[in-house]
Amino acid sequence: MASGFNPTPSTKGLAAHAEGLPADWKWAALLAPPAGFEAEWRAWLAQAQQEEERSTLAHWAKRPK
Repeated sequence: MASGFNPTPSTKGLAAHAEGLPADWKWAALLAPPAGFEAEWRAWLAQAQQEEERSTLAHWAKRPK
């Protein structure tokens, strides 16, 4: 499993595959993992969810009271 959010993904594997996809590929990837990339998809989705939660909490923490 991934040890943390990776802001600079490698240029091989799923990242290389994604370069050739249309701009809205991420929406399709959320619905069903690409064949052969299930483990990477789950790791990416977990990282994205954690980063979204962190970003949301940081936003709310900075709001004036």
